[in-house]
Amino acid sequence: MSKNHKIVTISPSGNLYGSENVLFDYLCTTELNHIVFVPKDSQFEQKLKSQKWNHRIKRFNPKRLELFYTNLILLLLTSRIKSVYVNEGGHYKWIKLIAQILPRIKFTVHLRMVYDAKTQRIGFKTLENIRLIAISEYVAQELKKNRIKVDIIYDGFKCQNNITKEKTEDKSIYQVAIIGRIAESKGIFQLPQILKELDKQNEIEHFSFNLYGEIMLSESKEAFDLETKKYKNYIHLKGFKTTDEIFKTTHLVLHLSKEEGLGRIFLESICFKKPFIGFYSSGLREIANLTGLDELMVDLSDNEQDNAKSIAEKLTNIKRNYSEYSEKINPSKDLEPFSIAKYSYQIDSILL
Repeated sequence: MSKNHKIVTISPSGNLYGSENVLFDYLCTTELNHIVFVPKDSQFEQKLKSQKWNHRIKRFNPKRLELFYTNLILLLLTSRIKSVYVNEGGHYKWIKLIAQILPRIKFTVHLRMVYDAKTQRIGFKTLENIRLIAISEYVAQELKKNRIKVDIIYDGFKCQNNITKEKTEDKSIYQVAIIGRIAESKGIFQLPQILKELDKQNEIEHFSFNLYGEIMLSESKEAFDLETKKYKNYIHLKGFKTTDEIFKTTHLVLHLSKEEGLGRIFLESICFKKPFIGFYSSGLREIANLTGLDELMVDLSDNEQDNAKSIAEKLTNIKRNYSEYSEKINPSKDLEPFSIAKYSYQIDSILL
């Protein structure tokens, strides 16, 4: 592959969530030179600009997308760039418009959320110069149903376990991490029910639940506080922490979302050899199947009480057999399907 081949790459979000981390790892690995557009004054812009590499980092105002995409059209008209890569599907309507104006330019859009692959966003067909990538079969299912061509490429993951000494040897209280946005869409309102189930089993004294991430409950926070009032001593809001900081004091990870495009948190847990409990559905199911860690999963029921009971039982079971579960996790083997080198090669090949 030619390292001189320049690609325009767009990161619609400037946060430091899973999609940005995947893009960062890709930019560290790719053999192509990229002109990366990122929201101005964002965390992601700062992270990208702190690196020493050949990629050019340029900013745009996310509140003035019409101006940004007008300037992008001018850039594509006046340069030799033939390929544009968009790391998320949120800007698809703009890409579709530009692809109509510039039929000779190749556009690749990476779909990371189920909503981004829905008919209401993509439509029932795509233009010939737009190529779609989905991060899992789960995300791609509606596209395939509509016979829209889509490539399935599992996210690349770079295992960076910098913990030199474990600090989670004391298992008198098991530290459970809930990582990511604290929001209804992430299933946080299931936590009170799980606590009640653990209480019924006389197991609650053995667990501490640590919530890492931004609170995004808005008007429903009062309801959440009311539901968890009885168990407030078992819930701790930790805010943002680095991955190493989280896993230094964590025994296992609990993920309550029922719809995950893939599930980077699962991969991070594997990297640190920590058991991960999640619902055996959506993208998490695919990771569990690829890694052979199905027994960590909980079957998803339409009955919320059944879900809470299943998770509570799984927590207790892992507590009682912690070493056995932990020893089954083999990062070098389990993470092989998510090799960042393999991912980078696949993306580079598509962009060229």
